[in-house]
Amino acid sequence: MLVAHYKFEGDLKDSSVNKNSGNIAHGDITFDKGKNGKAAIFDGESYIEVEDNDSLNLDEAFTISVWLNKFEDEEYRYSPILSKGTGSKSVDPPYVLYHDGAIAYPFLDLHNYDEWDSLSIEDSGEYMYDRWHLVTVTFDSATEKVNFYIDGAFIGYGSWEYGELYNTDQNLYIGYGKLDRMHEFYIGLMDELRIYNYALTDKEIKALYNETVPELKVYTSILITPSKMAIIKAEGILNINVTGVMKDGKKENITKLANYQSSDTKIVTVSKEGKIETLKKGKATVTVSYGKLKKVLNITVK
Repeated sequence: MLVAHYKFEGDLKDSSVNKNSGNIAHGDITFDKGKNGKAAIFDGESYIEVEDNDSLNLDEAFTISVWLNKFEDEEYRYSPILSKGTGSKSVDPPYVLYHDGAIAYPFLDLHNYDEWDSLSIEDSGEYMYDRWHLVTVTFDSATEKVNFYIDGAFIGYGSWEYGELYNTDQNLYIGYGKLDRMHEFYIGLMDELRIYNYALTDKEIKALYNETVPELKVYTSILITPSKMAIIKAEGILNINVTGVMKDGKKENITKLANYQSSDTKIVTVSKEGKIETLKKGKATVTVSYGKLKKVLNITVK
């Protein structure tokens, strides 16, 4: 689900249902024209503090997506975007998202009780200063991957093989964080900061960039047709239909938004649109997912 969404329309309110609004503004947070409406200005000494909430404990998976327009910094300092805690209680933050001093690519620090790692990608070669970029990073302990995106496009990934992150009762900080034993500040404009408690798909991240769906809809369950089992001849074709069910019972077709994975691609393949093709006799499963919602279709090929 959407854990927090800061639109920065002249305030520090969270527009999600969790109401993780910025409780404290340190320094002078002002506003100017943003990527979408207004944006918050961080001057290198200002930052936002959000009171701790269980919804901000993102130990299993998360997505952080934000529009950034960095101001030129002659010292080329690293710029923290988001940090769960500051390390001031002798406990390192479980997650810290920050940016290189100049080039348009992000870093993500992750910690659990036994391990920590700083993940990033190769230099993108594009300078970040004085232009808007959508920076998105996803973490999923199940897949052991951290994916990085710039402007809706996948640009690389890092590996995290240490399981779930730990949780901390420290507050969330925006524009401020502990990096290499020093506390740093973000300098520039920030707009449309979104935090999810699951890893968004490539399609969903591209949609955020294109603003075709400003806020992804939340479904309480999904239905698939066929529902549980299908028997198909070899070299046959079957199309899966996926329906998202909302809290009020309203249903929508989300076949093109769902994700599909075959357990054995030598027997069954499945396209991004849910089209199943059978290759040879045998049994396999196709897992259909949308966010944290999943259904499994058992397939027998005769």
